[in-house]
Amino acid sequence: MARAEVIEHTGIVHEVDNNCIKVRIAVQSACSSCKAHSFCGVDTSEKLIEVEHWVGDFSKGEAVMLSLQQSLGYRALFWGYILPFFLVISVIISMILLTGNEALSGLVSLLILVPYYAVLYFFRDRFKKTFSFKISKLLN
Repeated sequence: MARAEVIEHTGIVHEVDNNCIKVRIAVQSACSSCKAHSFCGVDTSEKLIEVEHWVGDFSKGEAVMLSLQQSLGYRALFWGYILPFFLVISVIISMILLTGNEALSGLVSLLILVPYYAVLYFFRDRFKKTFSFKISKLLN
């Protein structure tokens, strides 16, 4: 059986709690290797990733490896970007056909994102269970 593709990222343990471990990872832009990077103002940002189920002992400041199945990354991409895009496109086309008013159609198509992302926020605990990271010690 082939090994499932995995997305891996190194990080530093920021906080250890009884319920979760928070790991700080540096998110770098695609242009970080550019020679003009320091002049253009694009900055790397840091994100905190929560890991709720783990095996082993981890301490604050420890270097770790986070991993997530690539298929889950595609699923997150679908829920966060692809489905809302098609939702906006379908609403704008439907509203133009129904009303003929382009301004109203554009406004309604953008406003449809408010309840969509509210529903995603409401189900965030379910998504946390689905999109769970695995943590392991970084081998030197």
